[in-house]
Amino acid sequence: REVQAELASLNHFFLEGAPLTQRLQPGNVNFELTSTLPAIIEYLEHLAPAGTPREDALDAAYQQIAAREERLVEPLISWLAAHPRVRLVGPATAERATRAPTVSFTVDGLASSAVPARLERERVAVRCGHFYAYRLIRDLGLGADGVVRASLVHYNTEDEVERLVRALDRALDEP
Repeated sequence: REVQAELASLNHFFLEGAPLTQRLQPGNVNFELTSTLPAIIEYLEHLAPAGTPREDALDAAYQQIAAREERLVEPLISWLAAHPRVRLVGPATAERATRAPTVSFTVDGLASSAVPARLERERVAVRCGHFYAYRLIRDLGLGADGVVRASLVHYNTEDEVERLVRALDRALDEP
């Protein structure tokens, strides 16, 4: 117990002084998500092409998901990379080997915290902040209120991505 008491916490730096039982926990216990694990496997197997042997189903599903997400995020990445006021975080590519379909950016002359409110008026949701990467955001000089984050996944539609891009185009042109 004495040695454990000297251990640095693995939990978030802003939760300094966490009880001993939480020091080796990288976050909070999430019971509701843990209980869904069996259904996740069933869902992924369902995404695999018909006739895929069960032992190959997860790999096939992940390949399909990655290909779809790459197609979905490409128009967003292209628009953000071409916009003169946008600083895209990470490479300006949609290639699945290089990036996930979660896209972070900042806008010159506009607080990141202003972007979600502008998009909400058009019923488009993005978020802003440091997303538990406070030190990284600070060290990259990305602003006191962090970045804007748009997160796409395989069940988004092409129409939703188009709506996001159109809404961003209008939101960033506002004074």
